[in-house]
Amino acid sequence: ATPSAESFIAAGDCKGDKWTGKSTSEKGQIMLYLRKILDAQPNRQHAYGFVTNNKIVVLVKASRASCSPFEVIWEISDVLTYVSGMTLFVDLMTADNGYRPNPTFNGDTVSVQRPLRPGGSCRAYLGRFKGEDVVVKVYSSNELAQANHARIAEINSAMENKNQDGATLPITRGLSEQWLLVQPIGQPFTPTSFSHAHLKCVLNTLKQTHT
Repeated sequence: ATPSAESFIAAGDCKGDKWTGKSTSEKGQIMLYLRKILDAQPNRQHAYGFVTNNKIVVLVKASRASCSPFEVIWEISDVLTYVSGMTLFVDLMTADNGYRPNPTFNGDTVSVQRPLRPGGSCRAYLGRFKGEDVVVKVYSSNELAQANHARIAEINSAMENKNQDGATLPITRGLSEQWLLVQPIGQPFTPTSFSHAHLKCVLNTLKQTHT
């Protein structure tokens, strides 16, 4: 069976003798492959690829941006000789192929499943932790993860002993380096699903947490 993007650790494409390494279409093809790998593997931070005709090589790197809007950052090499290019490719893959194992919290491993819409300060994924759905947030630094963990705790503390109806607040289930686990998952609002009652809950929550 043909392997899917979830199985690849890199991508390569071979061209004919007349290929000069300057064609944008071939580079675009390998960029498409790398984008599919990143889309299919939430735990992979970057992926490498190459285009070659066994005489020359062009290397391509796709990396996840660490800040909003969390797009893919592309790096493309000059045309290299086959030996120097493939040697560099192997060295890069050996040093760091971009894959990060699932995070562990107090000995329990989180299964990262699929990307959610990126937020303003992190990338977010749907995950499973101890049999429950969680939001797995990945920040660009340990300090940012700790700051957001503290902010969530502060908001929950501010809402204690409040009598007015408010929105459901997120709680943290775990903090490990750049990883933060949050519940509940929540549902995105749409123009047809956002009601007056929802608005009232949100406004009450904002009022109570800022007084």
